[in-house]
Amino acid sequence: MNLSLASPSCSLFEELARGTWERIMFSMLFSCSQGENTITDLNLLELHRSNAPGLRIYKAIGPDEPKFGFDWEWFIGRPGTWYRFSVQAKKLDVTSQKYKNLRHKVRADLQLDILKDFSIQRKTIPLYCFYNYVPNPVVAKQGWNCGLPFNASQLGCTIAPLHIVEHQHQLRASKDFSAMHAGKQVFPWRCLFCCPALQNENASNPLFPTSHEVHILDSLPSYLPSVPLRPEPIILEEALVAIELPEQDYASNLKGFPQRIGIFDLDEFSHLTRPCT
Repeated sequence: MNLSLASPSCSLFEELARGTWERIMFSMLFSCSQGENTITDLNLLELHRSNAPGLRIYKAIGPDEPKFGFDWEWFIGRPGTWYRFSVQAKKLDVTSQKYKNLRHKVRADLQLDILKDFSIQRKTIPLYCFYNYVPNPVVAKQGWNCGLPFNASQLGCTIAPLHIVEHQHQLRASKDFSAMHAGKQVFPWRCLFCCPALQNENASNPLFPTSHEVHILDSLPSYLPSVPLRPEPIILEEALVAIELPEQDYASNLKGFPQRIGIFDLDEFSHLTRPCT
């Protein structure tokens, strides 16, 4: 896999992954567990606070309650080519090294089925984002699928295409870190921003779904504000501008819906000059 030199935007996601890795490690040491929703909100808040050019984060309001959907939606690309990702986050249980909530249900439906149904209906790229801390360095290194040198802390946030997770999601399949990262299509999330292979429009993109074709947008949807809006005070629920999302753009059989939306313009975001602190 050909990798570009690490961009400042890549560095920002490296910092967030490192912070997640350490946060889970220290929460284990001090018996102060943090759930995946807390980690998701902390990462989104840090993205928002970075003031990165080309980056916008919004809170979604729409036809269904966000708790019935999935964690976030990402629009990543540049004018003329935008990829729309639907993302569900899951945290690794450190003691068992398993994703215990992988088969979580929302109402009567499995979370994975909601994500899959939405991605098929809206032709998005469905991903799982895993929050990890792996104390065994041998196990961690075995789960490294990035072409850059091994860095355990970058496994703090990894991304996996839905079809990989779907296989391990089955009742009798293993749901531990090793099984989920055995496939060569699970990467540190920084790879979304520094690996050309993951920004490829054709079917060779390892993140593309096997269940449907992807709709690549030539422009961002008109309902997304064109400039970042940053009200005060800077606390999570107030800092993220709420936008009403049109039902026709989010309709699906199982009524999936994102809680947060992130827009990453790579032409601007790649020139970020200050990493998140």
